[in-house]
Amino acid sequence: MLLLHPVKQAALAHYKLAHIHPFVDGNGRTARLLMNLILMRAGYPPVIIRKQDRSVYFNALQMANEGDARPFVRFIAHCTECTLDVFLNGQKHDAPCFKALKKKLSNKNDIISLKGKI
Repeated sequence: MLLLHPVKQAALAHYKLAHIHPFVDGNGRTARLLMNLILMRAGYPPVIIRKQDRSVYFNALQMANEGDARPFVRFIAHCTECTLDVFLNGQKHDAPCFKALKKKLSNKNDIISLKGKI
């Protein structure tokens, strides 16, 4: 049996539900709820995907639709890291981590270069 890191499992579950698009409306919200359920069961806080990062979020989903889910997993991993900074350090949603996210992910090509082992 293959065990995935909870962040990777949550990101892939989110992507797969969004990809099959089972509902007329609310697919993204449902996918994010599923993702956060998986994360919370593993002891993580619910992940913040800020409105300002919506275009990066959609670009990463599109790249997954084109066959490479790794940028989407990296995006969710980075959002998880930023959310943990907010929860653990009492930082605001415009914390340096989120500013770094915007800078790193300002275009579709940069999303591939995110550091991380996920």
